Amino acid sequence: MKINQGTNFSQLVKEEVCILNNFDIEQRRILIFTIIKNIGEINILDGTIEFKIRYIYLLNLVKQILDNNFSNINYEIAKSNKKTLGDNKTNFLIRIFDKNEILYKEINDFFVNLEMKNKNLNIILIACFLTSGSISNIKNSRYHFEIRTINKDFHKLLIKIFKKFKLSPKILEHKNKYVIYFKRSEQISDILKIIGATDSMFKLEDNRIEHDFVNNMQRLINLDISNIQKISKASVELVSKCKVLMSDYRFESFSLKEKLFCEIRVQFPMFSMNDICNEMNKKLPIDQHINKGSLSHIVRKIRKIYDENIIN
Repeated sequence: MKINQGTNFSQLVKEEVCILNNFDIEQRRILIFTIIKNIGEINILDGTIEFKIRYIYLLNLVKQILDNNFSNINYEIAKSNKKTLGDNKTNFLIRIFDKNEILYKEINDFFVNLEMKNKNLNIILIACFLTSGSISNIKNSRYHFEIRTINKDFHKLLIKIFKKFKLSPKILEHKNKYVIYFKRSEQISDILKIIGATDSMFKLEDNRIEHDFVNNMQRLINLDISNIQKISKASVELVSKCKVLMSDYRFESFSLKEKLFCEIRVQFPMFSMNDICNEMNKKLPIDQHINKGSLSHIVRKIRKIYDENIIN
């Protein structure tokens, strides 16, 4: 799907769900029922149902469903250009005329009789996400998916539906709104699959893999730097001790290997233990060649001699 400049990930998911999902007749009816249940204002006195929609692709889907699946119901659409701080987008007000309460009764009957074995439970989640849901941009390091509702009973129903899909949401009540949200990327990926946003799901997975890779690489780099710093510090410390020991009269009593080690360590301070082994073996008789294990023993002995004789 082509992404418009400035389109955030939440919009991208909603656009994908609206355009690419091929809803059947029953699913289309459930979409309208849920949209009205979630964000609709029902006025029984004048027989109207009103709700606001922000995005044109969702408006087109709603119009298509009302025209093709609710042809006996009249409706009108008006632009709501009310601007708020940081929000200059246009809302569309859909007003449905339902004087005989036909649609109202259908909606009520559907949710009263809804069972958790209904095969279209995901359509309810789709409608809620389209109208009152959001998802954080995938470039953010913190993942977040949420759906808000002002209806407590409907909020409880959504929790049951998520649990039916083996998803346990976090719950928050804020300013008379009930928020259902998820923070784990694996759960959010599952939700995108459930609502039919497979392209967006793959984008999220690719980004998560990339993000994990970068984090792991950074940890390895930090670990390498830390190890290098420790090795460098230990090397400098050992060179200093060897210099002191070489200037001490007791150095003459050292074994050949101990003397060689001190001399090579001071002469080549950047040598690794393996380099020191090779250099020492060039100067030692074949029957006295050493390996890294025996060299470690020499290092420990050098440190011990220094600590016991020089410091004290």
